Amino acid sequence: MRFLLSATAIGLGLFACVSQGDQGSAGGPGAAGAAGAAGSAGPAGSGGPTGDAGGVPTVVVLSARAKAGLDASPVPVNINGLSSADVEKIGYGSYLMNAIGDCNRCHGSTDSPPKFLAGGQKFDLSGGNFVYAKNITTGGPALSEADFISAFQTGTDPAKKSEALLVMPWEYYRWMSVEDLKAMYGYLKAIPAVTNPVSSDSKGALAKPPVPLATSYNDGDADPDRTDLPADGSTDPNSVLRGLAIQPLVTPPGFGNAAPPDGGSVASIPDQERFGRGSYLVNSIGACSSCHTNPARIGTKINTAAYLSGGQVFNVPAPLASVIHQKRNMSQNLSGRTHGYTDSYAAFLSIFDQGIHSLDSQKEAVGWPMPWQTLRNMVPEDQEAIYTYILNVPLRTGSSDKETTSNVEWCAATSDCTWNPGETCNTANNECVGMACTGDTDCSACQKCTVGHCVAPIASSACVSQGI
Repeated sequence: MRFLLSATAIGLGLFACVSQGDQGSAGGPGAAGAAGAAGSAGPAGSGGPTGDAGGVPTVVVLSARAKAGLDASPVPVNINGLSSADVEKIGYGSYLMNAIGDCNRCHGSTDSPPKFLAGGQKFDLSGGNFVYAKNITTGGPALSEADFISAFQTGTDPAKKSEALLVMPWEYYRWMSVEDLKAMYGYLKAIPAVTNPVSSDSKGALAKPPVPLATSYNDGDADPDRTDLPADGSTDPNSVLRGLAIQPLVTPPGFGNAAPPDGGSVASIPDQERFGRGSYLVNSIGACSSCHTNPARIGTKINTAAYLSGGQVFNVPAPLASVIHQKRNMSQNLSGRTHGYTDSYAAFLSIFDQGIHSLDSQKEAVGWPMPWQTLRNMVPEDQEAIYTYILNVPLRTGSSDKETTSNVEWCAATSDCTWNPGETCNTANNECVGMACTGDTDCSACQKCTVGHCVAPIASSACVSQGI
């Protein structure tokens, strides 16, 4: 029980000690007193309904390549609720597109920043014709898996199936395995769709029909050791056997695709495994010959006489030239007996990881459009495979063993010329000139050695337009 005593009652009590008069009328109620202490807890209520069972975490086990692919994707990849096999497929698809294929180089939009794989870049062709890179996200025109595979294997243009694609190097991509093409398509289905309308092409007389895919490799020299392409679904997880089958030159001794003498698998011979894997990457999704062979193709086939011997010239687009300080570049000879690539593996890795390479002990930036920023995402096993392949392809000799030259530095003033001693800026051409020389090969790409110094090429230079 609680008692509340008002101030009036206390006052009356004090006066009672002095004199007792008649009892007055009762006063009004006093103000409420402070709250009392909390009472004891009541009995527990009845239990609520049983909750849903908690989820069991899904364990996803990925290969190093699939993990690298997911890490390299510049946009989110939706893998929620997928099995390990599905995530592996999508991750490897990203690896092929974002660590080797450099697909966004052409298929990125022209916005700033470009929208990933949303298309729209214009590529000018001869005769005033042109094509536009396709939007290959699911925000573009509907593209089935079958259409996607057909575009790679036969060059069929999804927008006009009676014609082959131009600019896209499908002549190299066609040799990829169907499993890898499906992995790439799976990745495209797992990334955000981007709406970006793309203009129609104008191919004119350059329009050609698609080319059916052969069952055996027919893009290089006749090779008695070459076998038919491995059947899709066969046990060739890293496309080693396929790589051996699509090597354009006659297979060098020790790297054939015949069974090892001990009856083991190809994978039991590390060098052969690396060579085959390297060939697969170089001659399919990497399309390395499209830049490092000049001319890249003769008719419908790879120019095997000059295979990987360099000599293509790339004039850097004006807006980019001032940013990367490169005016004109030449692809390097990788396969020549005298002038080919012989650097160490550490120097080779510097190309992929840092964008620099060694020339006469001088470090020089890798020339545009070499996609080293993409290739740096490759796993070490594939970098080793490409290095092994390059060092072991049959060497090119004679006129095909080209002495390729270094990049030309872009400049707006002589203060921009920092690569080579003694150079000044030819402001009419925006290129650094004046390096001491005894011959043209001492100069940067397509420059001429004149009276002991390198000068800019003339406007009609065949080197600038066609390479060497």
